[in-house]
Amino acid sequence: MATNTVKKFFEILGLAFATDAVKGFILKCFEERTAAETLEAINKNVNLWEVTPISIKDQVNTLRQRFQKYETYIKQFQGMITDDSILEWLRIRRPDLASVIINTKNGKAWLGRQIDIIFDNLEIGGGG
Repeated sequence: MATNTVKKFFEILGLAFATDAVKGFILKCFEERTAAETLEAINKNVNLWEVTPISIKDQVNTLRQRFQKYETYIKQFQGMITDDSILEWLRIRRPDLASVIINTKNGKAWLGRQIDIIFDNLEIGGGG
């Protein structure tokens, strides 16, 4: 019984690590953007993945390897990483971008598509 409890604890810990890694990766996709660039991306429906630097995309293989063991849990809890949670993280780290996304017509829908595209490229659970 204790072995199952310990195993479950480490599975949840792994999920927390994986969720944090995905969050960090998604935020990196936004990190180098200015508010003006974000506004233009929303208005032109730019796919951020296509314009993400190769150095950031190269981290995908590392993330895939880390996630492989926890893929079942990540798919199960993928709903934790939503446009609302990304907006919350952006409010803390990049309030200028969060404001642009919230206050621009179709901004939140655009953000949701970006998250789906990133998940598709990470091959975790697929987009939504």
